[in-house]
Amino acid sequence: MKDLTSNKFGRLTVKSFAGRNKRYDSLWNCTCDCGNEKVVRGGVLKNGHTQSCGCLQKERTSAAKTTHGLRSKNLKLYKVWGGMKERCYNTNSKSYPDYGARGIEVCPEWKNNYENFYHWAISKGYAEGLTIERRDPDQNYCPENCEWIPKSEQSKNRTTSVTIELNGVTRTATEWSEKLGISSRVITQRIRRGWAPKEALSTKNL
Repeated sequence: MKDLTSNKFGRLTVKSFAGRNKRYDSLWNCTCDCGNEKVVRGGVLKNGHTQSCGCLQKERTSAAKTTHGLRSKNLKLYKVWGGMKERCYNTNSKSYPDYGARGIEVCPEWKNNYENFYHWAISKGYAEGLTIERRDPDQNYCPENCEWIPKSEQSKNRTTSVTIELNGVTRTATEWSEKLGISSRVITQRIRRGWAPKEALSTKNL
């Protein structure tokens, strides 16, 4: 039998051998990071099945209930959160070329924690009819780079509706993108921010 004393498994630190049960499984006295003590079978410690005194599962259950409750409270906002991740990480998404393929990501604070995204959105005035927009199209989805704007404003900035004239030639942002190799979304947002056409069409993606 291997001595597990002083080894740590998840939140549990093994303190001493506690004997064997009726099946002759080794038992170990453990102390959890939360301060509780628990006697655990050696097998479930080593295979990772038991990682705490039970507090970890309670926390996970609580977090899941919180996410479910917030999702039910505002399903549209939950879909916005899912849509960000879809564009950035699903290679089959039609929007992936303009997001994930360009290296755009969702910040760790939001990616796996809807609660964080929810509270940010509400604090920044989210309401139905608004859509999330990145201030800098070359940067990630994160609190410092995102804002809420009316959907009507975003629709005006679609790459198929914005036309740009340069040297007497007028094309849509999508057409300029295909010709110059610059993301059409980047071109569109540069024009929206007041960039001169020459600068918007000559500065490569950052």
